[in-house]
Amino acid sequence: MIRRYLPVCILLSARFLAAAPGLTLAPLDPGLSGLTVLLPNDPGFQGAVESIAAASHRTIYAPALPYSFVLRNDSAKPIIELTIATSTDGHINGGFSEATNSPKDTPLLAPGQQRVFLAMGGGGTLAGSSINSGVQRSVSLMAAATTVVVSVDAVLFADGVFAGPDVTAQLPRAQARLTANATVAGAILGYQSGYKTGDTAPLEQYLSGLSHSTGLSSDYQRELRMVGTMYAGTLRRHGSDEMFQLASDIAQGTAGFVIHR
Repeated sequence: MIRRYLPVCILLSARFLAAAPGLTLAPLDPGLSGLTVLLPNDPGFQGAVESIAAASHRTIYAPALPYSFVLRNDSAKPIIELTIATSTDGHINGGFSEATNSPKDTPLLAPGQQRVFLAMGGGGTLAGSSINSGVQRSVSLMAAATTVVVSVDAVLFADGVFAGPDVTAQLPRAQARLTANATVAGAILGYQSGYKTGDTAPLEQYLSGLSHSTGLSSDYQRELRMVGTMYAGTLRRHGSDEMFQLASDIAQGTAGFVIHR
């Protein structure tokens, strides 16, 4: 589980890509040497996009493709967290972060896997039946800029290695996310030991307290709120059995996991 798009009938073409302001890549941090980034003007970009996204999605997202990039994981380690920072005219004002709930979840990028992303986020990948307003705003902002620079700012690998320049301060957030996931999973499994079928009131009260918390002064408090909201939604939509299974999976995945540079 990962936490955390006007149809236009124009197919991807070299002429259309060249019409956009140049999308450039900030130098990769040495710890990210196993990653490959393809920008719209790179020779392999068009072929990679065609292999990843269906023709219908490439048509829908044609206005956004000049402001997109392909990220391929050429390392031997799965990627479980990823942060992209995008600068226009020298100022970071966009990007996105994705993270799994547990190191044992399906990774964002397995070894050898590649995905296509929108540089400013606003939806992340080429999916959906239309371009949402966030993507439209991002495309307009980048089209008006003189320079657009994409940076792979932070990556967390499944072995706990954290790499990247991290100008957006993701390391303490990753630590807080790990602790919050482990804490809430343990608490839910504690409720399970005394759970009576159908009596979800104590769980609902606990999760409501987390998801409606107003004390958000720290990364840990913010992550607790997000985790609480996730479990509350799982309980509401899928029932207690699936919620307990989710907690068990996350507890096992986070046990003994250490994040380090």
